[in-house]
Amino acid sequence: MGSKKRKNKFQIKGVQPIQYPKPVQDLYKVLGPKNLYVVGGAVRDGILGEPPIDYDFATPIPAKQVINILRKNRYKCSARALKFGTVFARKNHERFEITTFYSEKNEKGLKALESDAWRRDFTINSLYAGINGKPLDPTGLGYQDLLNRTIRFVDDPLKSIKEDDVRLLRALRLHSGLGFGLEKRSRKALYYQEFHNISKGRLRGQFEKIITGPYFKNTVPLFVNTGLFDQVVEFSGTKPVFGLDKSIEILNSVADAPNNLVDRLIALSPAVEDFDQFLWGIRFKKRFRSHIHSIMENQ
Repeated sequence: MGSKKRKNKFQIKGVQPIQYPKPVQDLYKVLGPKNLYVVGGAVRDGILGEPPIDYDFATPIPAKQVINILRKNRYKCSARALKFGTVFARKNHERFEITTFYSEKNEKGLKALESDAWRRDFTINSLYAGINGKPLDPTGLGYQDLLNRTIRFVDDPLKSIKEDDVRLLRALRLHSGLGFGLEKRSRKALYYQEFHNISKGRLRGQFEKIITGPYFKNTVPLFVNTGLFDQVVEFSGTKPVFGLDKSIEILNSVADAPNNLVDRLIALSPAVEDFDQFLWGIRFKKRFRSHIHSIMENQ
């Protein structure tokens, strides 16, 4: 008599499996079905019934070993984030981000998965799916917060921010992108925090998504009143021009501009003392900066 297949204790009941496109299926074949999990936004979107756009992955395999395996299978890999355990891979115009579990060396299987989940940023980003596409919720918090449209830090908010201060902006990015509310302690933790260890490239990536989010207008007061907007501007090497009320007014006009990065940056320009420095300071590419200046000169 055959043994029964053991059910994953983290599986969310009553939720349909995520249907993976072929490039994701191929990646599972290369790294092994027990060595790869889709994590974060793609799982969140799948549960909400929306087609995932980007796929991020978590794996117990060390990052250097991931690179070796993928390169043998004709994936192009970047090791620029290797110190974070992250590999950026590309094949046939498909891009993947694969990060080694945040777990202890002696942890294996579901225990390693659970440890990884508790070390992530937000509960709604700590949702996983294996090769069968069935969503998993190792913290037991993510699915309920998703249903309640709530953004909540997995760990103590201040501790989580101290571990990676890009999470300050990631909270606003989720707020702007999803229209979810921030849990009380998570919201309070955003106030009067300072960036200490964030690259300009990572800051720019989050900033772009904040100002182009479909719910950015709802995020404007939070962005300004927490002091995070001023910090972004100052981080670029220039200064904000106005105080809170006028900055909110200008950022509301940004939210009313056509939802593309160029138009929204141009609408933002009156709020920044040196707009050229701002664009350069958070590492927008030269060609992009020239394109914006050309449009502004012809307006």
